Amino acid sequence: MRISSAVLFLSVAGMIYCFGYMAELCSNTLEEIRFWLHIQYLGISYIPAAWIILAEKHTQVRIKNWETVKVVLITISTITLILSSTFDIHPYYYKSLTLNPAAPFPVAKIEPGIWYIVHNTFNNISAIFGNILYIIFWRRAEAHKKQQAFVFFLSSFFPWTMLLIYLSGGIPWGLDPSPIAFIVPGVLYGWAIFNLGLFEVAPLAKQLIFQRFTEGILIFDRNGVLVDFNAASNKLFPKIKRTDIGKKGQELFANFPKLLELLDAVKRVKEILVLDDNSQYQMQKTILAEATEKAEIVGYMLVFQDITYYHNIVTDLQIEVGRDSLTGSLNRNKLTSEVEILMTKMQAEENLAILMIDVDYFKQINDTYGHLIGDEVLKIFSQICQDNLRHKDIFGRYGGDEFIAVLPYTKEEEALIIAKRIRKTVASRELVLENDTMLRLTTSIGVAVSKKQEFGELANLIRQADQALYRAKDAGRNQVQI
Repeated sequence: MRISSAVLFLSVAGMIYCFGYMAELCSNTLEEIRFWLHIQYLGISYIPAAWIILAEKHTQVRIKNWETVKVVLITISTITLILSSTFDIHPYYYKSLTLNPAAPFPVAKIEPGIWYIVHNTFNNISAIFGNILYIIFWRRAEAHKKQQAFVFFLSSFFPWTMLLIYLSGGIPWGLDPSPIAFIVPGVLYGWAIFNLGLFEVAPLAKQLIFQRFTEGILIFDRNGVLVDFNAASNKLFPKIKRTDIGKKGQELFANFPKLLELLDAVKRVKEILVLDDNSQYQMQKTILAEATEKAEIVGYMLVFQDITYYHNIVTDLQIEVGRDSLTGSLNRNKLTSEVEILMTKMQAEENLAILMIDVDYFKQINDTYGHLIGDEVLKIFSQICQDNLRHKDIFGRYGGDEFIAVLPYTKEEEALIIAKRIRKTVASRELVLENDTMLRLTTSIGVAVSKKQEFGELANLIRQADQALYRAKDAGRNQVQI
């Protein structure tokens, strides 16, 4: 196997892994996750063997009985592929595979079998062994070859580190960061091929590797003229044709000012590109220089990494973090944060009203019907409250069966009208729960209204509303007090 073939072997295995895992994250059912796990292992199974084979070919460090070692590597990888492809019918790879109930979206929760442990041990040993080869290569190599050794050592370090973090349980919900980390080797390989004369591969092999990268890559000379681009970048910029090579980037990418700004920037090396379909890409700029003492700049490489899916996940998680997991209303921290932001926009003489809302006899409901019914009551009660508030009002769960509604720019009379409407609606509703249990609820509400300049801190106004709530309870419940 030639060096270029070894790079391709590792790159394709990593690409399959990344693609399969992204598809797994998009899955909605356990069956879909199972399917994409099978796809992933077409790549995962052979990554350790591919790494050692590449390290041996590149470093040319002699390994005793190498052909036998290579057969053992491929055999272990093939056993992993077979066992991972048939884990549904035996416990040797996964003892169990279920959905993680703690995750906010479908994520696999695994109980590892014996060969899963064997494979990850093999994975770590392969990473260490390959890096030992590169350390030996680095110590022996000439100056320009030392750079190649360092690039490859660094390219394995990121996925390996992420794997160790994943295996140690350091990532929430069992998410695997390793596929994302494989982007780093892709960027480094692309940079090394053009900047370090890596492998001194034939033009055809070099072009093949270049075209197989999943990240979009644009190559410009020092004057900003387009020199080359790969198939992935052509998907981002479909109007770019091979006949455009030799034209100025300013002309070809006039509709992408962020790209041109990054190309012209002296110090900035990263930028976010948002396309018309709202997909997002991180652009990374690498300077291409001659491998001489002068290190004269000959051009630039822009690498485009698709971060749309991960951006959406982060956005969704940020929303989920501020929500009460049971009722879907704001949780206490998020509610307090939202109100504090609101208060910074209010004038000193403007009113703010607080409704402290409590389900009457909720403990009795829990004791009589059980906590599942109690949870259902809180969800319905929360929705009734929100249905009777205005769009500008802020509503959240304060704790237990207590909720808070914050009414900005609201005078006492209007706050009382809203509070009484909530109390009346709750009392008039007959709740039909999951097991056909029929319940009628009542609620007690404490109201506090004050100008911003008078109550000062939010906690003071909440305390007043809480005191009014206790007066409502002491007076017999099912009423509003101010």
